Amino acid sequence: MVAAAPLPLELRLRYRGRMWWLLACACPTFEALEVSDRTQAGNATAFARVSDAVDLFAAWTARDGVCLDTVEVVDTIELPEVLDVDGWQTLGVFHGGRRRVEIAAAYFPLAETVTHELCHALDYMEDLAEARPDIFTGEDLEVPEAYPTDELKRAEAFAQACEVGGVDVSIELAYESVCWVEPFGQLLDPTARFLAEEVFPGASRLAVSDAPVALRRRELTLDLPVGGVESVIGTPTDLYALVQHASRRQPRSYTLTLSRLDPDTGAARSEQTLDLPAGYWHGKLLASDGPPLLLVWNTFREDPVATVYAIDGDTLLPLGFTLPEPWNIEGAVFDGVLVSTTQTIRSVVTGDVYLFGGVRAWDLATGLDHPLSFPEDEWGLSVWASGFLPGPDGLEMVSTDGYSRLDLATGTWSRDPSPPYARGLLRLGDKRIHLVSLAYQFEFVVHDLAEDTWSFVEGACEDDLGSPYTAAYAQVGDRAFIVPYLYRGEDGLVAWELTVD
Repeated sequence: MVAAAPLPLELRLRYRGRMWWLLACACPTFEALEVSDRTQAGNATAFARVSDAVDLFAAWTARDGVCLDTVEVVDTIELPEVLDVDGWQTLGVFHGGRRRVEIAAAYFPLAETVTHELCHALDYMEDLAEARPDIFTGEDLEVPEAYPTDELKRAEAFAQACEVGGVDVSIELAYESVCWVEPFGQLLDPTARFLAEEVFPGASRLAVSDAPVALRRRELTLDLPVGGVESVIGTPTDLYALVQHASRRQPRSYTLTLSRLDPDTGAARSEQTLDLPAGYWHGKLLASDGPPLLLVWNTFREDPVATVYAIDGDTLLPLGFTLPEPWNIEGAVFDGVLVSTTQTIRSVVTGDVYLFGGVRAWDLATGLDHPLSFPEDEWGLSVWASGFLPGPDGLEMVSTDGYSRLDLATGTWSRDPSPPYARGLLRLGDKRIHLVSLAYQFEFVVHDLAEDTWSFVEGACEDDLGSPYTAAYAQVGDRAFIVPYLYRGEDGLVAWELTVD
């Protein structure tokens, strides 16, 4: 194993999926910190991702710098013989005395590795782990015997918690203040609170207003067949709902019915049960600035793929191509291009398997990949979207990376902060509406685009005012609707139209 005496360097190593470190001054600023590519053949992609990760860490910490002169992207990292253990892979190393970090270019995820090493450098400078021995105990380390002292255990526990990076908790902190949440800390656990307030104060940057917004709900009963709502979308004149229900023709099979509804009354303007063979059928409706799309797939297949239709009133027009992994697709159509995020399982060089999110685009006229210029180097490989909307200024998307807008004319994305893991995307004039998770409850928040401020809605602090988490969102022109994913009762399925005073 490892000699008990600590070595004069810090290592981040992977052993069966976990990390190990050993600890080995006036400090340079982040502006003076050099990122260099020292790989033999040159690795521009790794260099760009490491550089972006350093810049992001600097913004998250809101500090002038850490005790580092250089971050070097290298092919391999040489270890002392005592650490030459089978099963270990060196991802990165922080040399405290020499004020240097090395990052191995081959291993994923680079950004997380950079953050981990910079967290060690920050801890080396500020003794953050020692400040909170109650939360950074090191008791949950997979191989605690690899860290011969309590100090080493606490430091590695801190770095593992810190490597997640900055998370914007503006909404949580504002909710605690506005709603007088007791006991203090109910929304954020002690580790998340310490990281947000003491390590990454620059990550919380949403301006939250003290004045609540009056968000009104008009109830309407939707005339839908008995079953579960799979998906809903809107057009400027109609509300569409796709319902899954047991097939009358085939035992142990489920089929789909597409309903076109009057958004004023909820009455069905038309209803068609799809002519599908036996199977367990699912579907997804995707909004569009033109004809919306319907995706249909059979989960009885070992490799389900979705057939794509354009919806023209009550007519379904097959587009002649299919989409893979359809159950994970969220997307919308803008200017003849389908843009979506998909979930993909990838095996990386370490042998580990990760679930990724990514952005893809298809040209609806040809069914071929559209050469969308998605800033993967800047945003990373994994982007998870929970809402798309063809907006007046481009295609809008809310994801784990914030709020984004795509301008297809230039093929460029813009990105603004939003609450992490916000669900849904609705527009009412110059206001956007999202659903956010606050501990064990969900609340609507309203983003005033003109003022760039966020607000809770009236009644947000009342325990009995829940918000539908299991619901679909539909933009009907300039109107916003929420439809629960619930089986209808005897009187139909109750949905809401939202308005803001």
